[in-house]
Amino acid sequence: MNGPDRRIPLDADEQALARVLRALPTGDPPSSLDARILSMARDAVVAAPDQPDEAAPRRRGPWLGRFGLAATLLVAAGLVWRLGGLQPAPPPPPAAARSMAAPEAWIARIREARDAGDLKTARRELAAFLVAHPGYPLPEDVSGLHEAP
Repeated sequence: MNGPDRRIPLDADEQALARVLRALPTGDPPSSLDARILSMARDAVVAAPDQPDEAAPRRRGPWLGRFGLAATLLVAAGLVWRLGGLQPAPPPPPAAARSMAAPEAWIARIREARDAGDLKTARRELAAFLVAHPGYPLPEDVSGLHEAP
């Protein structure tokens, strides 16, 4: 640790504070106390070298980790079985379900397919839309798909 920079002179207040601090007793314990504590520690170690330390962790057998892993796998398998297993995602709704969709939303999907350049899908969706909603008035930009080859 670096000490104070001695090149900068102290002003009168700082000199007074330094005198007061030098007069205070230091915070170190007496050396006789240190010697007595070290002696007691040495005596405690020499007196009981063969006794196991109660605070030291006991060595566990190699099987403990394996049993823990097996128990974890059993719990995970039980949860999967209990929750019905891993099920695939549901299939997309059939055309009959799409016919119940709002006509405006269906037309929006037709426009999205057309704008993405997928004219085949747009024409197929338009044909299904006309079957589901035969009397619905088509917007001009979508009706052109029906008349195009």
